[in-house]
Amino acid sequence: MSSGQRARGAAGRTVNGVASYGWLAIAAAVATYGLIGLGAAVRASGSGLGCPDWPLCHGKIMPPLHGATLIEFTHRAVSGVVTLLVVASAAIAWRHYRQRRWIATPALLAVPVLFVQIILGGVTVLLELPPTIVAIHLGNAMLLLALLTIVAVMSVVTPPSPLVGEGRGGGCAAGLRPSLRWALGSALGTYLLIISGALVLGTGAALACQGWPLCSGQVLPGALLPLIHMIHRYLAAAVGVAIAITLVHAWRSGVPALKIWGGVTAVTFIVQVILGAANVLLRFPPVLDALHLTAAAGVWAGLIVLSTLSFRLSALSPQPQVGSLQPSGVR
Repeated sequence: MSSGQRARGAAGRTVNGVASYGWLAIAAAVATYGLIGLGAAVRASGSGLGCPDWPLCHGKIMPPLHGATLIEFTHRAVSGVVTLLVVASAAIAWRHYRQRRWIATPALLAVPVLFVQIILGGVTVLLELPPTIVAIHLGNAMLLLALLTIVAVMSVVTPPSPLVGEGRGGGCAAGLRPSLRWALGSALGTYLLIISGALVLGTGAALACQGWPLCSGQVLPGALLPLIHMIHRYLAAAVGVAIAITLVHAWRSGVPALKIWGGVTAVTFIVQVILGAANVLLRFPPVLDALHLTAAAGVWAGLIVLSTLSFRLSALSPQPQVGSLQPSGVR
């Protein structure tokens, strides 16, 4: 056995049926999702300037940890863990999976996206949280989460497995295309929804509407800030319709993994809408505010999983037999 084969064997070593690289990719995606949730807590609690300088905190590597400083410093510490996971994922992808472009490419792209995220985080602190930079920072975080989610899914999808099974019409690739199209469209809508939510908060439009679902009794208010707020709500309604159609196509595909992820994503979206309404009615309490964004990131990640699964499974099933999700390594 050559040294290259031994290296590939080490990379493909399994733990409980999942290739070790698959676990690393999953850990990177989950940690990034957790980091986004922490970022939501930082923003909602007003702790963004708990460390007024960057990269140090109050001029120290380890500042006194209390209040806003504790929350912001924890966010920075977790970002360090995410950095290590992303770099390790990219390094292993480059060394062992260069021929698998749907693993190597997003894994490698995640590195510059991560460092842009770090720079944007520093700019956000140094410029004292300008709304435009905050929105760009959040949008970039979602791109990072998407890339790592793609790597994680592509690292564990191999044929065949009872978890996926046969889709409608024998599991042919054509039966998965509607799921792919609608999942991608819903993901794009969700991305725009998340950015619009950041702009609602950043422009001060969050409290511009009284009541829900109408804005102070109006369907389409004329003033700028209430209009910004209502555009966000109408976009949420459009995304909800798209996700419902995505769920229908995922269910019709007959693929268990798509049905499960479609259901999970739809339920998460419903939770997000409820949190959004509660935020308005209760005047944006910090806990609900943070949970609202965290749920939005969950919807985004779920749609990326659906899109990637649909794409991968359709590529694995040129014949009447659908491929499957089997967490047993990278093929």
